[in-house]
Amino acid sequence: METSAKTAANVEEAFINTAKEIYEKIQEGVFDINNEANGIKIGPQHSGGGAAGGAGAAAGGAAGGGCC
Repeated sequence: METSAKTAANVEEAFINTAKEIYEKIQEGVFDINNEANGIKIGPQHSGGGAAGGAGAAAGGAAGGGCC
């Protein structure tokens, strides 16, 4: 996906698409989240809405307007 730092075109979409792909690979068992050798480290889990949106949790809550 082509992005532009100058105009910010597709920057958020590229991040979200990457997060979705990582999330799908975790669900498929391609990445083992318990093995940090895969380069994935799970951060603090937030209680509340859960991951009803699927990749929303993997995308850092980007759809909700923030991560932390």
